[in-house]
Amino acid sequence: ELVAQWPALRRLTAPDTFSEKEFRAFLTGLSHPYWDRHYTLSAPPAARPMALIGDTRVTEILANVIYPLLIPEKESLWKTYQKLRAPLENEKTRRTAIRLFGDHPDLKDLTSRVWQQQALLQIHDDFCLPDNSGCARCPMPEQAGMGRVIG
Repeated sequence: ELVAQWPALRRLTAPDTFSEKEFRAFLTGLSHPYWDRHYTLSAPPAARPMALIGDTRVTEILANVIYPLLIPEKESLWKTYQKLRAPLENEKTRRTAIRLFGDHPDLKDLTSRVWQQQALLQIHDDFCLPDNSGCARCPMPEQAGMGRVIG
């Protein structure tokens, strides 16, 4: 369905006329007679129609595809990107935030935006995954000039 609507998608993602609200409405409004009611090819039909692309996935597409492509063309979109709220917390971001910030009173504010969660995921992938020692010998704080990480 997305490929069938490609010309409309291209118009919606033009840097000079981009509207996050219109982009969201477009993607969440996509439908297909079969996939509106099936999870997989072998799934029985669902009682109610399902979104082909849900709001959480739209936010991920905005954060990982659309804004990175548009911001170099229109820098003012950087401020819009920074306001993009993170739709879901996951175990990686939660654990990394706790390791970095401990019981900081503003922990929710420090992790509520997409860019903050993207940064936490990058830290997790760069430092937590390759080092099984936990936080005790993590090189990230020293490399970032932070001192010791809470752990």
